[in-house]
Amino acid sequence: MKGQCSCVCLGPVNGEPGAVSVPKGKTLLYTQPIAIEVTQSVIKALVRAEGMENSAVHTCAALAITSPLPTFEPNGGSSTALDFKVRLESPNAQAIYYTLDNSDPDETSLKFNDEIVISTTNVTIRARAKMENKDLSMMACSNVYELLEVSPLFRGDDTQFESEGRVYISCATPGCSIYWTSDGSAPTVFSAGHITDGVVGGAVTVEKTNTVIRGIATSATRSISAISESKIIHVIAVKPVIEPNGGLFVDSVQFLLSTPTPGSEIYYTLDGSDPNEGSRRFGHALSLSATGIVVKAIAIHPDMRHSDLAVSNDFKVTAAAPTLDPLAGTYIGQVEVNIVSTTAGSAIRCTTDGSIPTESSAVCLMPVVVTQTGTMIKAVATKDGMSVSAVASLAAAFVIKGVSPVVSPNGGSFTESATVVLSCSNPTAKIYWTLDGSMPTAEATLYTEPIVIEDNDSIVKAISIAEGKSPSEPMTSRLFTIEAGRVEFTAEGNKWGEETATSEGFVEEVKVRSCHSFVLAAALLASA
Repeated sequence: MKGQCSCVCLGPVNGEPGAVSVPKGKTLLYTQPIAIEVTQSVIKALVRAEGMENSAVHTCAALAITSPLPTFEPNGGSSTALDFKVRLESPNAQAIYYTLDNSDPDETSLKFNDEIVISTTNVTIRARAKMENKDLSMMACSNVYELLEVSPLFRGDDTQFESEGRVYISCATPGCSIYWTSDGSAPTVFSAGHITDGVVGGAVTVEKTNTVIRGIATSATRSISAISESKIIHVIAVKPVIEPNGGLFVDSVQFLLSTPTPGSEIYYTLDGSDPNEGSRRFGHALSLSATGIVVKAIAIHPDMRHSDLAVSNDFKVTAAAPTLDPLAGTYIGQVEVNIVSTTAGSAIRCTTDGSIPTESSAVCLMPVVVTQTGTMIKAVATKDGMSVSAVASLAAAFVIKGVSPVVSPNGGSFTESATVVLSCSNPTAKIYWTLDGSMPTAEATLYTEPIVIEDNDSIVKAISIAEGKSPSEPMTSRLFTIEAGRVEFTAEGNKWGEETATSEGFVEEVKVRSCHSFVLAAALLASA
């Protein structure tokens, strides 16, 4: 810096001037302020006035001319870079001396060369410049250089979690640690959430929706980072599980609703509408006895979003399939079949022609009377609000045989012949019979009138055949014994000999006639 000095004449000086030394060098006439550019310069001056003696020589104190103040680029500031690179500038300075420890710099301090690398935080540079022929400049102090930790980074905060989630936080600087909050407050080094090794990072468990995690990073050599924030983290309750998930059931079905989200409540509907907080709340197993129901359910937690909607498959509930008794067999004349279902209040609808019964089929009157062979019963149970039951049917078609004929008389001993009457309780049945011991068929003799049996040891066998029925079991009579009629004797001619109770004697001709009206002629020869 340049110094300036001016001399002012105040008027005549009384008395004799003392001896003065003349300034060395060229003596200049003062006409304007004097610029001093060399430090420690001394100015000596006297005043001359016409008609007067020269004034005494006045000597100024040595002038200290200092070098210009250095400047800093950049001049302090905050940065998350690894370090600051600072340049010191002072025009025409031969050297700039600086310190980083807050001490005052002098010519023994660090000398600036190219740039100053600052790798720790909260540093202030103190500097003085030195020009030739000038003193050190006044001390220049920079603003504070603050190296901040890099704010924490979040990973997984762009995911919607079910029940709870884990968001990972990390920082880049070796040795850094992280403090975090999830309640909206600003984190400090006193916050409870702390991850010691920020480079490795750690997980923050999030159990509330709309959570924002805020974090700072710190280390021994850097200042606390700026607060970084995660995205808004959404947590949703887990969708309920419906067990069983629809299906085919008989009479009724119990279903359960569950969710693995602790503290959540499940709300459901059965009418097809979407459930909400005003719907029925699930508490225990529920029973369905109506068909076509679709269960809809959601899980609701006070700190989470409502779960996705769970929708079951259709619950198809049918009436219990009927049971038939008997299921098959061979019967004479007819069979009565009882058909029942265990579903209370159900109606039994059946067919006897082999077709599949439906809800529109006629309701069967019980018992079902089967009179024709080959009849196949099929039945279903129906009830309002339920699906039609499975079809129940006979194991095999019934065989209905005709009623066996009745014979009268049923065997016995008869004289000359027996008149036998066959009958059947089915007035439309036809009766076929044999006397030769063979089994009658439809090819045997058709019974149209009483049978006259004249042969001894005859047995009547007969069957009845009616429309829609199988041939009856054969009827086999007892043995018919046919005896000859009483023998009548007539005699012509003269009797001879002595008559007894059992014989008569004749001399000419004897005629013998039985009840069978055949005549035996015999010539009886009398002994002389």
